[in-house]
Amino acid sequence: MTLQNKIYRDLPAGQSSADALALRFGKRKKDVDLVLERMEKEGIVMSFPIPCGILVWRLRPART
Repeated sequence: MTLQNKIYRDLPAGQSSADALALRFGKRKKDVDLVLERMEKEGIVMSFPIPCGILVWRLRPART
């Protein structure tokens, strides 16, 4: 399973940081960041900062 597929299957459970995703998948944060940035350009995920200064990711709502 590709890293993108793992992320896509993980995020429906809730938002997550790239650090947390990297830990769960045993990957480098740099690799997770690259995939998340590509997924954001494709409109699959969105990112936003939370008050403690961490950038979190979540799936974009399905377009109707």
